[in-house]
Amino acid sequence: MISIKQTKILFIIIIILLLGIGVAVYQVYFQPIEQKTIVQTDLAPHIQVVTQPKCLVELSGAVVRPGIYNVSPNIRVKDLVQLAGGLTADADINRINQVKHLKDGQKIFIPAQHHVNISHKKKQIPIEPAPIFPININTASESDLMAIPDMKRALAKRIMAYRQLKGHIYTIDELRNVKGLTDTRIDELRRYFK
Repeated sequence: MISIKQTKILFIIIIILLLGIGVAVYQVYFQPIEQKTIVQTDLAPHIQVVTQPKCLVELSGAVVRPGIYNVSPNIRVKDLVQLAGGLTADADINRINQVKHLKDGQKIFIPAQHHVNISHKKKQIPIEPAPIFPININTASESDLMAIPDMKRALAKRIMAYRQLKGHIYTIDELRNVKGLTDTRIDELRRYFK
């Protein structure tokens, strides 16, 4: 039979073992592992190992190895490009800020010389020159009619449809036959038509 003294010693040994196992499990599964970050410094051409908070950045475009990099938060774009193996031959370095500090979660795109950034390029819409008034009612385009102050697109289309139906408009007064044009509005329009 085991004595009370032996039971106490066995109990203490079991508690110490359980505490040791608990500490080991905590260190393996719950305590963050200190990671090393590779940083290229400006002062020394060699790579040095430092421990700092991490900054995840994505690098894409005209670089040798695009991807996601875990870097020091004080790193600059030019340093990140070096970590990625440098630029490709067609990289357009003039369109990026090489000395910009990186932030966590940032995406850096290195454009190629032939790359057009559609998101910043404004859509080009050809603009017809404004008509010189008075305009010929028989040759005026829809955009000419739309240049008249307070002209609505629907009314411009009805005038053009009426002109096409009649073949030729001889006087401005004929526009009374166009739905939506009153005598007052026709009098206002006289100065815009010849």
